[in-house]
Amino acid sequence: MPDAARFRQFLVATRLTIGVSVLVMPRTFARILGIASAENRALPYVGRIFGAREALMAYQLHQASDEELEEILRQGILVDGMDAAAGIAALLRGEISIRTFLMVTVTAGGAIASGMMSRQPQPMT
Repeated sequence: MPDAARFRQFLVATRLTIGVSVLVMPRTFARILGIASAENRALPYVGRIFGAREALMAYQLHQASDEELEEILRQGILVDGMDAAAGIAALLRGEISIRTFLMVTVTAGGAIASGMMSRQPQPMT
């Protein structure tokens, strides 16, 4: 199996695991990230939206045809980049701790790297 396909499988598994975990246990997931869910009653709802997005992205990536794959990977890289930027902004505004920042930004960075490594080599023109 080519390396790009392995990275794609890893990315699908990671997105699905995170998505389902947040959908099923949003408060536990928030606690792991260091986000105080007891102080924010809307957190489970927002977490489930995030979980649904991750699960959908896993599904799209898993079922993508060769023609669709590049665009779906680009979209995922863009979303993960926005997640990382949101983490930076939240840290700078004092909304999250360094621990939370590192966890969300490293996760987003790993997803960006996996998405880039999942891309098929393009022929030189």
